Order: sequence, then C-alpha cells, then structure tokens
Amino acid sequence: MRTNTDITTIRRAGFDDLAQTASVLAAAFQDDPVFTWCVPDATRRAAVLPTFFRVVANAIAVHDDIHVAAVTSRPVSGAIDGAAMWLPPEAAPVGDLEAPFAELFGDDAGRAFEIVGLLEEHHPMTPHHYLWFLGVAPAAQGQGIGSALLRQDRPGPAYLEATSKDNRRLYERHGFEVVDELRVGDSPTIWAMWRPAEAATLGG
Repeated sequence: MRTNTDITTIRRAGFDDLAQTASVLAAAFQDDPVFTWCVPDATRRAAVLPTFFRVVANAIAVHDDIHVAAVTSRPVSGAIDGAAMWLPPEAAPVGDLEAPFAELFGDDAGRAFEIVGLLEEHHPMTPHHYLWFLGVAPAAQGQGIGSALLRQDRPGPAYLEATSKDNRRLYERHGFEVVDELRVGDSPTIWAMWRPAEAATLGG
C-alpha cells in the first residue's frame, strides 16, 4: 500500500535501463486485450513481450524520450515501476521492424501485423508527440505512477492508442479525447486519442 511519504520520481531512461524497462512493459501488457488477441497463448505471450519491448526500446532510444518511474520507498535501489515510450514530433520514421517482429511472433505474426497496419493507416499526419507505450508493473498499479508519467511537461499536441477501457479512462483524465475507434477483423477495440496543446497540463 502506498503511504503519504511515497514519492514517484521520473527520469529519462539510459541504455542500461532498457532491459528492465522492457520487462516492466511486458508485465504491464501481459493481459492487455490487444496483445492477448495477437498472441492468444499466455505462456507464449510472456515469452514474446519482453523481447518485443526491447526491440521497440532499442529502435527509439536515439530520441532520448523514454521515461521511467519509481516509487522512492521501494527497497530495491534502481528498480523501475513504470515506463513511457514517446516519439517527439521531429522524430524520423522508426526503422523497418518487420523482419525481427515476423521472427519473434512466428505463427502469431499475421494478427500482429494486422494491428500494426491498422495503426499506421489511422496515424495522424499533424506533428505531435506520440505515446507509443505506457505501462506500470502490476504490483505497482493503482499508485498514481501512470498519471505521474503523463504529467511530464510536453508542449504541443499528443496522440496515442488506448488498448483497454482502463487505459482509456486514465488518458481521458489527462486531457486526451477519443477521435476514432479502430478494429480489424474480430480484434478488440483500440481507441485513437488526441490531446490538443492547450490540454497538455491537465491531469490528476
């Protein structure tokens, strides 16, 4: 249980943080509806997601916009409780990840690429900050860590895709509004969400 003396600290992730960041995000998204649809077998999903998030982290680390969070009262020094992976408006397109993802997802690659194609098709062209992933370790959820990561000063509009109703509600509290509902085949709903520049300081 979190106490009044607990403080969430946020910092930019360094290269040495990427493996732990990937592990935290993998745990956070283990039961996510969209990842569950992409990789139905839970054991296989638990094996795939840490590598998936490490590939993503390595691909965007050059932009120095991955942030990690920790509750200072944790007994383990250097532990990471949550992470947010952003791409800034000026970011060059992420390199081709098709080959490593095809190998990683194996027989599940078809569904994974359907989701990737859907998101790419509906991604806005207006310059914006893109929140690719935000997640909190299951044991640390409900302590305001996600909100702390979203309160980072980030001027200008922002965009994300919420993959669960709980995440959607979190983002709505921080000024994001649903602009589209996306699905492919029998996939779960994905909510495309936009936060205008003037709403960037909202949240609680």
